[in-house]
Amino acid sequence: MKTKIVISLLAVVAVVAVVAIAQQKNAAKEDALFVKNLEALTFDEGGGAHGEIDPTLEPYKKLSSKWISVGNMGYTQIPCCAADDSPYSGCAKGLDDC
Repeated sequence: MKTKIVISLLAVVAVVAVVAIAQQKNAAKEDALFVKNLEALTFDEGGGAHGEIDPTLEPYKKLSSKWISVGNMGYTQIPCCAADDSPYSGCAKGLDDC
């Protein structure tokens, strides 16, 4: 009876060890993939200081709004682009400057 308990206990310990090692190897692979993805996101692929700039955006501008008069109807608010110092900013091309 004691022998069966000892053998069962050793079998459980072996299974737990195998599962723990498998999870550790999987976590190491996921960490390596995370690092590769992070490097790909931060790598300058566009050749410029901040990568490629979206051609539909005006750099160094941000979305804002301004009020304009609509005759006797009052005022309405419309979108426009305001200057911004950040090199990561952008505003849709075609909008008026504020």
